[in-house]
Amino acid sequence: HPPHHRGAHDVPRLPDAAAMVFVVAADTGLTSADRDLWAEHIAPIEGLEHSCFIVLNKIDGLRDGAKTDSQLLLQIDRLVKSTAETLGVAPTRIFALSAQQAFAAKIAGDRDNLLKSRLYRLEQALSRGIVHERRLGHAVAVGAEVRAVLGQSRALIDSRLSFARQQVEELTALQSKNQKLVETLAKKAASERARLEQARAVMTGLRTVHNRHLDALIRLLDPSQAREAATRARAAVGNSAFSSGIGETLDAYFANARQRLGEAIAAIEEVKKMMATVNRKFVQDYQISAIESADFATGRFLAELDRLEERCARDFKGASKLLMRRGATLGSLFFDSVALKVIHIFEIADREARTWMSGFIRPLEAQLEAAQEQANSRIEGMGRIQNAETDLLARLEELNSAAREAEALREQWQAHHERVIALLNVERESSLV
Repeated sequence: HPPHHRGAHDVPRLPDAAAMVFVVAADTGLTSADRDLWAEHIAPIEGLEHSCFIVLNKIDGLRDGAKTDSQLLLQIDRLVKSTAETLGVAPTRIFALSAQQAFAAKIAGDRDNLLKSRLYRLEQALSRGIVHERRLGHAVAVGAEVRAVLGQSRALIDSRLSFARQQVEELTALQSKNQKLVETLAKKAASERARLEQARAVMTGLRTVHNRHLDALIRLLDPSQAREAATRARAAVGNSAFSSGIGETLDAYFANARQRLGEAIAAIEEVKKMMATVNRKFVQDYQISAIESADFATGRFLAELDRLEERCARDFKGASKLLMRRGATLGSLFFDSVALKVIHIFEIADREARTWMSGFIRPLEAQLEAAQEQANSRIEGMGRIQNAETDLLARLEELNSAAREAEALREQWQAHHERVIALLNVERESSLV
């Protein structure tokens, strides 16, 4: 909004957006109100250098009959540089234009005056910036899912290739050994299957514990409960007649949110310990490869909640707020500018916790199934070897073929992996103009 439309005591409402446009008048330059608004509400925003554009409007007011076009451009250039120095932003984020001239030119279909208005430069920068930021956001979200899938598929390919190679080595040695050695290996295969049956029993108990932890996390991080708590807090703020009542309501609201997040973080730490114990047991007792689960950083959720509580204390506690606004208005402002962001914390935590939990149990189940298939194949192979030497040669050819197929799959996986990572490697642009 132009400076004369801003209220000195307005609480800033800056929801998440693809871009922000800060408009000042070119004919008057930066006023003290402009600088105060910028310093207090715009400059502290994280990522401002990528999402904010400054517009010097009304450049048509700088024209007069005595100025040439080159003189006008020189004056505009000085205004851009001085505004950039004052606000501490790059000059490429500042656009000098005439909105009135652009509007009149679009109505009249006057291309020349539309170009002179310079509005097209802002439109181009906004369109490129919004598209790039959305692409960056999608790349981050998709990358988190894709890396887990790629890691799981690579582990299965490596497991199959290792199994095939190990079998080729064992069966090649059998060609020069007697039937007694064949029987010994058959017993080894049977012992391996028995060991895997024990691992499957342990896996059944693990699923029960895993599901119990997952249910607890879903309950603690439920976004619908976070929204209900925010709705109750908004009503309480709206019905409070004194600032002390508002302060108590907000303190209780943040205390409840922090307690739920704290309990969820404690549950996640328990799950991490459980994962480490399970990995050790499966490696040591059942010779099943450990699952490399991604680390789950939890401190960022409490840090973001602390930041929102500090903002809430600054913007909504104090008697001056009651004097400037009605309780219902304060309640709506609190819900829109603070509570929705708290709900967003729980939405992110809930989604990431579900993905993280499944990222351990599913690969472990896949590894166990693969090991079981390999044990069954070993036993079947040993039975054929005992019948005839020709069966041994046929089995060796099968395993060599399986090894070649696994090697080809690993090469294909590497090519797909490099291509996907390259597609998701979206760098944040330093300048979009």
